[in-house]
Amino acid sequence: MSVGMLIILMLADQKSYDQFHRKKNDAYRINIDPGNKKRPYASRPAPLAEALRTDYPIIKEATHLIKGFGGDAVYGQHFSEIRGYFTDNSFFRIFDFELERGDEATALSKPNTMVISHKVAQRLFGNEDPVGKTIEFYDRGLDMFTDEGNPPVEWGSYIITGVLAKTPLKSHITFDVLVSETSLKTLRLYDSSANWGDFSRSYTYVLVHPKAEERELDIALIALAEGKYRDDENLRGTTFLAQPLTKISPGPVLGNDPTDSLPLFAYYILGGLAILVMALACLNYAHLSVARAVTRLKEIGVRKVLGAKDTALVFLLSKEFLVLLAVAMAIAAPLSYYANTLWMERLVNKTAFEFVNIVLGALFILILGFLAIVPQTFIVSNRNPVEALRTE
Repeated sequence: MSVGMLIILMLADQKSYDQFHRKKNDAYRINIDPGNKKRPYASRPAPLAEALRTDYPIIKEATHLIKGFGGDAVYGQHFSEIRGYFTDNSFFRIFDFELERGDEATALSKPNTMVISHKVAQRLFGNEDPVGKTIEFYDRGLDMFTDEGNPPVEWGSYIITGVLAKTPLKSHITFDVLVSETSLKTLRLYDSSANWGDFSRSYTYVLVHPKAEERELDIALIALAEGKYRDDENLRGTTFLAQPLTKISPGPVLGNDPTDSLPLFAYYILGGLAILVMALACLNYAHLSVARAVTRLKEIGVRKVLGAKDTALVFLLSKEFLVLLAVAMAIAAPLSYYANTLWMERLVNKTAFEFVNIVLGALFILILGFLAIVPQTFIVSNRNPVEALRTE
């Protein structure tokens, strides 16, 4: 029961990604399937967001996350390693990452401005209000999946314009900071804003109008890809793919994917494993319940002779099994919680754990209790009381 609960909790937790966004049903990530590659990529060309925003009325909002910001932030005597993306204010119009300080509408409007997470704010500023403060940043080429970077390079000063609210809710997008996209011009880095052949540096997200259908978005993406890559021998046949926000985690395995959640095939494997574990447990329990009922045939015979009805006997035996299951559940729940605390606390959200644990506990007891009732009903209703009394 503990193993089954823990696996199902993992699956339920994976399905909880990005569910807190109010516009999640109208939001999509745009992936790319290059004609010369073996699999689609989660990243895409940098100019895609602007092209979709300006040329296709179906798109209500579009934004992108550009990789390449990761290193050391310094404020006075305080230091913090930070990783994040370049983006714009449209990010907050698509996603519900709320700010506890600052204005979402203007936080990323000016060059050399950034929004930081609650954790980074605590590390650098303690109890001070970070908004309006300036930090020094030294780039080391870090991203969300690497701990080793390059020698630090000074990238200048950045003004804090917002602090993200602390939340236990999960998103497939993880970051410490968001930096204004206009900062790229002042840094004079590699400019891919007009390069349709470079799809390794950024991720595009769009918000379609509520009445629009996914099919309309697919048609627009097909037309756009055909227009951009028709004359490119290396990328001819490339297509853009719309992936609903709620299906990113768990989702298919993609190249250059920024999420660390379970891929879809692993989700199915774990789901099958959970069913197998529970099925074996239920089957074993049913067998044991039948064997235990057989040892009580004389008792059943006496009760029948004294006038007990089959339904009363089934209720009596089932009640005993349900009590036993409740005791087992009382042991299994702390075991699964302890295992989550030791090994899987990063994977399983505690809030989801508490809620799902209660539901699963009730379901386990009801399902296993039902499986125990069925064979007992068959034995009790088909056993002659005289034969039961003669049993050695």
